[in-house]
Amino acid sequence: MGGGHYHKTNMLNSDINKDLDLIRYENKYGFRVFKKPSFDCLEWNIANILSLHYFTNMQYFKFQKEIIYVDTKELMPDKAYETMKNLAKKLNFKQPKDSEIFRQINWNHLVHFLPFEILLTKEYFNIEIPDIKICVVDKNKKPLDLIDIKNEFLNEKYKLFDDIAICIKESDFSIIKNEKIIMQKLKNYFEKFIIILNEKVEERQNSLVSEKDVLEYLKKNKKLALKIKNILDYELQHIKQNRPDIINSWEYYKEFMRNF
Repeated sequence: MGGGHYHKTNMLNSDINKDLDLIRYENKYGFRVFKKPSFDCLEWNIANILSLHYFTNMQYFKFQKEIIYVDTKELMPDKAYETMKNLAKKLNFKQPKDSEIFRQINWNHLVHFLPFEILLTKEYFNIEIPDIKICVVDKNKKPLDLIDIKNEFLNEKYKLFDDIAICIKESDFSIIKNEKIIMQKLKNYFEKFIIILNEKVEERQNSLVSEKDVLEYLKKNKKLALKIKNILDYELQHIKQNRPDIINSWEYYKEFMRNF
């Protein structure tokens, strides 16, 4: 039930509410039309989106002496770097050097909304400036070649203040920083932007479907549940034989299987 989204270049005079209205969820035919997730799409997702071909893909590795499974717990930020170092030794590939890369979490509450790009043009301000791009990003993904000018427009009272960066080329900022009209319009824009962004983030979080919701739905839809069970029984057989500890750690899988 993933939400579709896309990013484009926006203008200062565009409707922020519309610009941030990015998420749509699939209907039962796979078309992204819903603003909130619906179980209508579950069967379509299983058939077309979810990758459950674990044992099916074993045919491509049948000549390998050993197949290594990595528990996702070993890829969490506090363990991923050591996991990759150990795999590098075992599989003889280049040792990772930058541990910070492996501590980053790329999926969070902002992922559907950022990066968000704004274009400043001379036509809008009636001032001779080149076209300038400003980009709002997750602060953990700030491009190294850009500077963060968030403090020019916002302060700590705003929710999400600590989560975002407002980025621009330093050379471009030197062009606009003394232009009072531009700076005031940007301040007005970003004060409105961060409020609407927070509203959209909360709206999405409040509409999320939980694992418990899915399990409850499948209890009532036994035909679909059985279809999923048959897929899992086939596709997980190699993992069960080689790493039963991984399967045994799957709380929701075990709860799902209790229905049969």
